[in-house]
Amino acid sequence: MNNDQPTMLPPSAFITAAAASNVRSFGAVGDAKVDDTDAINAAISAAANRGGGVVRLEAGTYRCGTIVMQSHVQLVLEAGARILGTEELGRYLHYSQPPGGNCSQGDRWHRALILADKVQDIAITGQGTIDGGHVFDERGEERMRGPHTIMIGECQGVRIEGITIDRAANYAIMAEYSDDIEVRGVRFRGGWDGVHVRGMIDRPCRRITVVDCDFQTGDDSIAGWYWEDFIIKDCLINSSCNGIRLIGPARRLTIDGNVFHGPGRHPHITQSRFNMLAGILLQPGAWGPAPGASEQIVVTNNTMTDVMSPLCISNSPGCAMDRIEVRNLTASSVYGSGCA
Repeated sequence: MNNDQPTMLPPSAFITAAAASNVRSFGAVGDAKVDDTDAINAAISAAANRGGGVVRLEAGTYRCGTIVMQSHVQLVLEAGARILGTEELGRYLHYSQPPGGNCSQGDRWHRALILADKVQDIAITGQGTIDGGHVFDERGEERMRGPHTIMIGECQGVRIEGITIDRAANYAIMAEYSDDIEVRGVRFRGGWDGVHVRGMIDRPCRRITVVDCDFQTGDDSIAGWYWEDFIIKDCLINSSCNGIRLIGPARRLTIDGNVFHGPGRHPHITQSRFNMLAGILLQPGAWGPAPGASEQIVVTNNTMTDVMSPLCISNSPGCAMDRIEVRNLTASSVYGSGCA
């Protein structure tokens, strides 16, 4: 490995289970009928007011609008626990990006089932499921997309581990202008993008790790722009679009030891297809002007099968590329070009 590449982030330290509370103590029912939003948010607020703690959801289906994370709180979904997104669109809150933010879709596009807005030291962990319910919004992007499942905006220190994210109504995890995010052992099923991370030229997202995850997504499994020190390692990546798609500059990006396999297990919803396109697509400037350099990118020890192309690299005016290293890439059943 290149000595200039970042090391793996250590697990974050969170408040221990001794400070735990159960959402049922705050009135949550978990019967898939009662709206449990207010009860879960009350449990999170109580933990935050104590200086931090663990909020537990035991087995059951908790129908919710936006759950608002607060600093120093860990949300634990026990085995059999399911957070289910309500179809009532008025129950969702949104993140507002800072002045100069580069996402043009506006506040409606930044709604989420779980919202982390300018908080620090939080975690969402356990063996349970967060089910976005494919909530339909005719006023959303493409006249169908609803809220993201997890929205992380201007946060520091986020750990998401062990859970399943099912039927995301838009992106499963969307992060903007945030640092020190660890996504570990998460299963992604259906929806659009799995992990999408966006910074901007003078505010990249820094120190992101996506490790040991299992992606089965309808759109790109991992995508975004303006990254620094991003590690994608030991993941299973299955998509009905691209596996990893870089649409803007990145510095010190490591893609190591992943297995990419098509065709997609879940449909690309807007194009009604299952074929997997590129395994890795390095495409700065693909969505419009994205000035800056992509450099120190290491792609090593990856395996691919049933993809259109294992590796595609293209560049746009204003986007420089330097020090891209590719080693030990094995691909079979390629139905397009070996490298483009």
